[in-house]
Amino acid sequence: MPLHLLVAYYVVDHAFVNNRKLAKMDDKKFWMHFIWVVLIFLAFTFDVFLSSPLGMLLLILSIGLTVTVDMGRKRLPNLLIEVI
Repeated sequence: MPLHLLVAYYVVDHAFVNNRKLAKMDDKKFWMHFIWVVLIFLAFTFDVFLSSPLGMLLLILSIGLTVTVDMGRKRLPNLLIEVI
């Protein structure tokens, strides 16, 4: 299970957006990024995580954590978010 989450996180975090430009991104593109986050996580993990209640909980928590980190990258200084 953790390997699916790791691959999904790396694809979401590095393939679709430049993390340094999240702060300069307008709101419409920023919300579209969150839609892509959900779709990519579902694409990489649907067969493993949607088969059990614990898997669904882990999927929701991992999407929530990724969205929280991305929102922090938009609102917090780059140095602080890189330390986190």
